[in-house]
Amino acid sequence: MAQEHPITRLGGWAGYEVVEDWQERRGGKSWCVLRLEAVTGWLRQCSHCGESTRAVHDQQERRIRELPIFEYRVELVVPRVRVACARCGPRLERLSWLEPYARLTRRLGESVAQLCRVASIRHVASFFGLDWKTVKDLVTSPRKPDSFELEVGRFLWLSRPHCGELARGQVAE
Repeated sequence: MAQEHPITRLGGWAGYEVVEDWQERRGGKSWCVLRLEAVTGWLRQCSHCGESTRAVHDQQERRIRELPIFEYRVELVVPRVRVACARCGPRLERLSWLEPYARLTRRLGESVAQLCRVASIRHVASFFGLDWKTVKDLVTSPRKPDSFELEVGRFLWLSRPHCGELARGQVAE
């Protein structure tokens, strides 16, 4: 039996394990890249109906952002699987830690949303190394993380060019 990678236990990527890791330098920043593979025998779920299956229709490698580890930005290399669902046909696999078609984990999305409670979108984007539009979409999306309860009615979107911030204040109703 192969020995489990220590980061696998800490990562919380249900159904997946770390098989390889390496460091990279990109744009003057240090990156930790983790390659994940499905755990052998893992029962996958259809993202549409929730039916469990082991049948795989196809898979495509995706690069997903994760929370930083120390001074390293983290990127996961994940095989995104389309299951061969008996009811629905080919559908994306349901993962508890990743929204369908997302390029960042739920955990990173929740951290971004929590930090936006006390800091501006621009500062949060800079802190995590994300585009400000990505951060804005996270906090204003109807599919925002469950742990983040932003009362959009109490915020006003400033439409000045290059502003990209939510301003605290009363919105005329």
